[in-house]
Amino acid sequence: MKKHYLLNWVWGMLLWSTVNVSAQNAALKNFPEGSQPQEVGDRIVNKFLKTPHTRFGNPRAEKAPDYITYPDACTWLGALWYAKATDNKLMTAGLVKRFEPLFSTEKHMLPRMVHVDYNVVGAVPLEIYIQKQGGQEYYDLGMKYADTQWQVPADAKPEQRLMPTKVILGRLASG
Repeated sequence: MKKHYLLNWVWGMLLWSTVNVSAQNAALKNFPEGSQPQEVGDRIVNKFLKTPHTRFGNPRAEKAPDYITYPDACTWLGALWYAKATDNKLMTAGLVKRFEPLFSTEKHMLPRMVHVDYNVVGAVPLEIYIQKQGGQEYYDLGMKYADTQWQVPADAKPEQRLMPTKVILGRLASG
């Protein structure tokens, strides 16, 4: 009796998982009007291109942002990946054009290179460079952020100065 119960339970779970997977596949093919993945992706990127730099994702913050924040950097990077995946050259050009002022009139918006949350912005010029949409200055800026991510800031507290050593020793000890 127990054997039949177990066998029925296994068959039931297999049948349920098959139906569940089929339902998920069907759900990913029949989108409501205006909700196709490319339509949604286009809307997100186009909104990003039209929106001024935000303060941690809030375009209507009481205080204007002092620098490009983590959410903007991640959105920008995702938008570059999306534009490449959809082969949307016009979109890519818009995303590159939005970055160009950071080399001149908006240079003050580049975050200080003191923490990974600030340094993530370096991924944007590196991706522009990787996609062959920007020259050496994009590579240099991105690498500067990447390299300083591993440096201890000059104004670090004593316990922060010891952190890289603790991390390395911890990794060595764990094998």
